[in-house]
Amino acid sequence: MPKLTPAPTVEAAFIEQRAAIKALLAQATRDEIATRYQASLRLLLVKRNPEKYGVRAIERLAEDLGLGPATLHRYSAVAEAWPGQDVHDLLARAGSSGSFSWSHLVLLTRAPSVAARKELAAACLAEGWSTRELDDRLRFRAETGHDLSLACVVDDGSIRATLADAMHRATRATKELTALREALEDHGDEEWGETPHLAEATAIFEELHETVSATLSTLRRASGVSETRLKVAPPATTPAAGTGSRR
Repeated sequence: MPKLTPAPTVEAAFIEQRAAIKALLAQATRDEIATRYQASLRLLLVKRNPEKYGVRAIERLAEDLGLGPATLHRYSAVAEAWPGQDVHDLLARAGSSGSFSWSHLVLLTRAPSVAARKELAAACLAEGWSTRELDDRLRFRAETGHDLSLACVVDDGSIRATLADAMHRATRATKELTALREALEDHGDEEWGETPHLAEATAIFEELHETVSATLSTLRRASGVSETRLKVAPPATTPAAGTGSRR
């Protein structure tokens, strides 16, 4: 496929934006969100105006800047998801703690809605979530359909918040225990020998098993109570035939 030659006006506009974006990225360190956000706004402008900057402007920029196109698309996604005022407010709330970074903003573009994005951002600031913790919560919602953002932000002691957080932790624990079981099975019975901590590990997991069984019984009992309440809930009252109000 022959290489496209941009028109002179397109090339001039492209070169101007390339210089500005390159300067902004050169100034930015990992936690300089404001500078990176300015670059993301310019990248979004380039992405949305192919007639002005060229149809492959993002790819050309990536090559010229020594970055991957996916990286620049993530930058533009931040500008697309986050209005400038929201970013300004976040930076003001984050202060100089350094616990909230550009990577948090990038991850939050995966939130399913504006409300969820704001709630998760607030939780990041309030709880000091690392990017890994934020990624875990976003993955949990994508995999299960449960939205943890409200439960994590407004921890009012409600059963909803408690259950949501416990579900998140249990999902992670299940994956880790599955990986452990598979590793143990691959080890082979004949290779155990004098494996250290084997008796201690057995005792710990027996206690865990009892706790899980008791918790499961409680959850099943609670589910039964909820279903019973639904079944015995009185029907909506409607006036009986012929018993309307008399004048």
